[in-house]
Amino acid sequence: MRISERGLFNSSFLPRNQNQMPDRTFPPPWSSEEHSGYYVVRDRNDQGLAYIYYENEPGRRQVAKLLTKDEARRIAINVAKLPKLLRRPLNNHYHADAHAVSARSHQSDRRRAVTL
Repeated sequence: MRISERGLFNSSFLPRNQNQMPDRTFPPPWSSEEHSGYYVVRDRNDQGLAYIYYENEPGRRQVAKLLTKDEARRIAINVAKLPKLLRRPLNNHYHADAHAVSARSHQSDRRRAVTL
């Protein structure tokens, strides 16, 4: 008898909320720390969120398709900045510029209608 026939992978045996993602948070600030051969990004509770591996030796790096140490460091630093970037309010200048462009476009449409 195959495993699937026994119903182990049958969704009717799973609780209804099994397919939902758990409500989990990863509190800021996030930090990156260097280890031998990798960087790790951790949240305030010391939970490891991302591991970015690197290799210094060019031959081994090409074979394993790993990042350089500098590439891994930059990625780890930028991942650690994500909570701060995601909380930042939208740039008001962008919205003001978009509104001004829309208003100018509307005015030029009215002028064209008058001259026609």
